[in-house]
Amino acid sequence: MYDIIVMGHQSYKIGFATDFPSKTIYVVTNEKRPNEGNIHFVKPGQIVKLMMAKKKQGHHIYLYGGGIVLKPFMAANAIDEYIIGTVPIILGKGKPLFYELDESIPLQLDQVDVMGGLTIHIYHRR
Repeated sequence: MYDIIVMGHQSYKIGFATDFPSKTIYVVTNEKRPNEGNIHFVKPGQIVKLMMAKKKQGHHIYLYGGGIVLKPFMAANAIDEYIIGTVPIILGKGKPLFYELDESIPLQLDQVDVMGGLTIHIYHRR
């Protein structure tokens, strides 16, 4: 379904890149690092333009992570589908899933799946 995964540096450091061994992965980071096989390190200011070019080439892109990765794509109106997983844990603190934007984004719920305790909501833009 997806052939490119974009994730933030924290998700990469935790080890989530290993969940996608056959995919091309782009890690959004300010660190200057050499690529590691299928893993490419890209500056935040370059990622949206690069992924829009990949999308025009027919690639399917999955944004993996939270607000830091999502915000520039949301601001550029570059997300077709939102897949949001809810884990039944109340943390009490943490980082927001979505950071402040200039405009709201109206969504239409397409599907809800429950897998164990995890609930997956799939939305598209209205």
